[in-house]
Amino acid sequence: ICLDGDADDERKPIVRDCSCRGDDAGYAHLSCLVHYAETKTKESLLQQRDLMDIMELWETCPNCHQKYQRQVALDMAKSFISVIDEKFPGGHISTSTLCGLNMVLNTIQGMDYGQHPTLREEGKHAAKKIISVIQASGGDEFAIFTFSEVENTKDRFEMSLYYYEKLRGWHESRGDEMKAKDITARIKEIKSRRDGGSEGWDIDRDLETLRKSYAEHVKKYSEDSSETLLVGRTLVKLLWGSGLHGLECDRLVTNLLTTSQRVHGLEHPLTKELEDLLLRCRIREVGIESASGVREYQMLRFDEAEDKYIVKGQISFPRVPHKEQIRKVAIKDIRIGIRTPVACHGLKRQLI
Repeated sequence: ICLDGDADDERKPIVRDCSCRGDDAGYAHLSCLVHYAETKTKESLLQQRDLMDIMELWETCPNCHQKYQRQVALDMAKSFISVIDEKFPGGHISTSTLCGLNMVLNTIQGMDYGQHPTLREEGKHAAKKIISVIQASGGDEFAIFTFSEVENTKDRFEMSLYYYEKLRGWHESRGDEMKAKDITARIKEIKSRRDGGSEGWDIDRDLETLRKSYAEHVKKYSEDSSETLLVGRTLVKLLWGSGLHGLECDRLVTNLLTTSQRVHGLEHPLTKELEDLLLRCRIREVGIESASGVREYQMLRFDEAEDKYIVKGQISFPRVPHKEQIRKVAIKDIRIGIRTPVACHGLKRQLI
């Protein structure tokens, strides 16, 4: 925490983008965060600490012990590369550089790089450098991310699959079955995207794989860990996308949101994303014919007196409440979708 709230020597203000809460907690100059991490890195190298422990100093806030987010995370990742390259040469330098580049790429992937060309180019540059370091050092086992997330051409998919398979073999050789399973699921996703969508995609199998992975993460790391929350978020997205597991999706995202609010705070990016996912899970969608085609509306309730459904919409994301209208629609005008709630009555009579 920097008690001096003024700009630093580079005229940069104090920042906070972690899980610290309160009016004062967690605010610091980026230069101070870098200096702290650099000092701790020197101590760790003297103690011959593992590289992963050193990376943690650059990824995690020393106050709330949660990972940095967005621009702060990106700046810290780039500072890690600079410090390692310039001040601590030798040893596992190619591995350290590769891990730093992966930190950069991971952070960019978590940001809205599609809307920011500069971020996209920075991500592509990091991915290319990862490949060059791998090829120069022969360290295929350290390839974690490649081009698949930033440039979806066929050649890039093949390159991504090649290095993911190398990485899976590396984790298997170390006995880390959980990581290997996660990468297997990632490989399936990339193959599906390469092949143009969901053709040949077994969603039930992938759901079962993710359910098991989430349960294993809860057992190994607890529900409060960032790793568990991220796996849970991925499971929620797949459940919602299937359109067939609404109740399970609702219960899981509610639990994840409560945990994220407690662990990370109300303004954390993951908390905000889970809030949006919960909203999506709880929208009971129906389609209604219009002059321009079928449009999505939210089902609110059924008016027995008028024998009509009351709906709200049309729906857009993000929601724009002041543009949505409540209206009554006859059942003949409703188009049932995969997320439309259905209530069955009189089944006993139907069996007679």
